[in-house]
Amino acid sequence: MRVIVVRHYKTLINKLGQIMGWGDSPRSEDWQIDLAFVDGVMSEHLLQINAVYTSDLERARQTGMYHAKKRGINLIHDRAELKEVNYGTLYKK
Repeated sequence: MRVIVVRHYKTLINKLGQIMGWGDSPRSEDWQIDLAFVDGVMSEHLLQINAVYTSDLERARQTGMYHAKKRGINLIHDRAELKEVNYGTLYKK
């Protein structure tokens, strides 16, 4: 088995350099560039994907759905356990 880890698209909070953790944020205006870049790299290397797992955060789910759809995968598996670190009161700092 091979695991490929992909980061979610860039959000507004990412662009501001703030801490996000378990919080969510709207997409940045150039979010599609991130997805297209990763898609291009995966296509270039002929990576075969059989399943997509994401955290249950919207930015991760939307990123996973994009890549799954491009490869004919109809179901993504979202799990709370795949979230990054919870920074608590440092959110947006």
